[in-house]
Amino acid sequence: MTAVHAYAIPITIESVPPGATVYLDSTASPLGQAPLRNVRVDRGTHTLIFQLPNHEEARLTVNVRRRRETFRAVLRALGTIEVSAGNPSAQGASVSVDGTAISGTLGGTPIRVTDLQPGRHQVRVQREGYNTFEQWVEVGGGQLVRIAAVLERAAPDTGSILVSGPPGAPVFMDGTSRGATPTVIEGVAVGTHTVEIRPPGQAVFSTTVTVIAGQRATVAMPSVQGGRLRVIASAPGAVISVDGEVLGGSPATAENLAPGEHIVDATAEGYQASRQTVTITAGQQRVVSMDLQL
Repeated sequence: MTAVHAYAIPITIESVPPGATVYLDSTASPLGQAPLRNVRVDRGTHTLIFQLPNHEEARLTVNVRRRRETFRAVLRALGTIEVSAGNPSAQGASVSVDGTAISGTLGGTPIRVTDLQPGRHQVRVQREGYNTFEQWVEVGGGQLVRIAAVLERAAPDTGSILVSGPPGAPVFMDGTSRGATPTVIEGVAVGTHTVEIRPPGQAVFSTTVTVIAGQRATVAMPSVQGGRLRVIASAPGAVISVDGEVLGGSPATAENLAPGEHIVDATAEGYQASRQTVTITAGQQRVVSMDLQL
């Protein structure tokens, strides 16, 4: 015969809803699933513990005194939030509920967050480079709330600068070399910057430019308008050169010369060479007569 504890008596244990796992005094070993009929429990005071998925745990203090007495616990239903990717950009995003990070990332299968107390909950979906998706939802007991998170790419926090000028002129931004013209400087922080163009043989062009996030600013060095030089030599057949470059026979004309000083040479067979330094002004013509001596 099976020994029976002298003080154990049969009782009935029920849960609403049914199906809860029932423990006696601790969760070390379950008595079984409710409803339990004629389960033997020692006389005296005990704590019945009820656990059911997506329901709040219930603890019921009972005083077992009479045979076949019924003890019943009502379990409070908890809510569930299901988060899915509402667009391709949300794939790979992380999810948090009420500030608590949920393991895993969004993919083809939604993420379910269970055992939520009825009430308002904050859902956040985040991915680097995208605006955070945030939504407050009201979750009822036993309710499943579905959310499709849609992520939009965040506006860039940098801009760019297109720099143009004489081909190959060194470009500097805020004192740092950034290539040569023409060039596009990418990833420039928002704000005001100093851009310099340093063409060889010309004055440095410097300007400030304001960069706006996601936009491209433009810096263009104004083209230098040259002057015109016409050279007439007294010796027939004289050859004219400007800055060492032969223009041709007299009279000779040089177009679009850079403003400033230039060296003009005239040579002719049987004559002494003649040299002059002339100053050219932008947009104007200079006529020079050169007298070659025998």
